[in-house]
Amino acid sequence: KRAESPAAERLRKILGVIMQSNDGLPISALEELVTTAELPIKNMRSKLEGLCSVIIVPPHDEPRSPVRFFHQSFPDFLKVRERCTERFFINIADTETFLSRRCLEVMIAVLGNSRGHSESLGLRYACTNWAAHLVKTQLGDTQVKDSLENFVQDSLYDWTRAVKTLLSKRYIHPLVLMLDAARGWAVSGHGWFLN
Repeated sequence: KRAESPAAERLRKILGVIMQSNDGLPISALEELVTTAELPIKNMRSKLEGLCSVIIVPPHDEPRSPVRFFHQSFPDFLKVRERCTERFFINIADTETFLSRRCLEVMIAVLGNSRGHSESLGLRYACTNWAAHLVKTQLGDTQVKDSLENFVQDSLYDWTRAVKTLLSKRYIHPLVLMLDAARGWAVSGHGWFLN
């Protein structure tokens, strides 16, 4: 494992989440998904504005607009170890595992709280994309396994209520497919789901 500064790790997490998010993420959602107790991020906008030569940062008056790369060649470059320096290389499998865990953690933290559902763009993303990241997660990851167990035990009912509020009826079928995908991931790597 490479020795690195927290700033370099933060930069890779931010760029990796922008690269692998299934929908474009606004700044508030990006901050909610990337920030952890181990890797706190304060003032996401200023960190992103420092990358303005490679990403498009939405203006202050467009809080729901996504952060995007100027050109697809930059994230393509960051994904290839042979082309990119080790300092900036982004491991896609690690990023998907991180996103899966963070989506589950955000849902567990926010869904039990009756306030803030409709305002949280990070929660909206997590509720609709967690299973897509889960199926790309490295099998055997104990943090994701533990988060999935906690989610199923403590937050699944709140999640079903939240998605009815957050999403239109046309998304219900894909949500059932998400549950099936989560079940498939759990069964393939973790026998706990069958108990």
